[in-house]
Amino acid sequence: MLVLVTRPREQGEKTARLLATMGHEAIVEPVLEIRPLPVPKLDLAGIAAVAITSANAAHALAALPEDLPVFAVGGATAAAARAAGDRAIRVARGDGRALAALIAQALPPESGAILHLSGAEVGEGLAEDLAAAGFACRRAVVYEAVPTRGPMSETEAALRDGRLGAILFYSPRTARLWAEAATRTGLAGRLRPVVAVCLSEAVAVPLRTLPFREIRVAAAPDQAVLLGCLEAPQ
Repeated sequence: MLVLVTRPREQGEKTARLLATMGHEAIVEPVLEIRPLPVPKLDLAGIAAVAITSANAAHALAALPEDLPVFAVGGATAAAARAAGDRAIRVARGDGRALAALIAQALPPESGAILHLSGAEVGEGLAEDLAAAGFACRRAVVYEAVPTRGPMSETEAALRDGRLGAILFYSPRTARLWAEAATRTGLAGRLRPVVAVCLSEAVAVPLRTLPFREIRVAAAPDQAVLLGCLEAPQ
């Protein structure tokens, strides 16, 4: 099957290699381009731990003491954090709310504030749930995700030729931007043979106005589970 990977380039190429081991071909055409930002001067007074919700923020850990505990949203983010230095890392399973729950289980609110290394835009869950659990949360923006121009030539050709079998979507913002671009460029009508495979229900929501043959949602926000959806019975 020919699969479109909408992730940022570096992550998308890794996903393409995984797809090849499963016998699939891949087009990697990112919806967002990741741009690291200089790490701001951080006031670490009263910080008990660091929360990291994307591998794209891992470079900022080099600016922090290695004895500061790190809580990562999932396995891929934890791997990037480990590559940035030898430090204690605890791993949640998949989203901001799971990460907040893990932090609340591990630390009392009086231990200090949580420093969230994030992108310029953040999803709901982490800050709200930490606040509800009694934690102060500070945020440092260390990267931005900039939209590309939308579906590119290889995707357009694959859709027009009827060769594209599935599209992988990893974030609500990516799904929304891709859906808007597909509608704007007149490609939406060519999605009837295509399966949209989404990391969560929140990712699927912006796609439900498009005429996909099917929208599949991973049972857990994990890439292995997501890729397994490609093998679902037709």
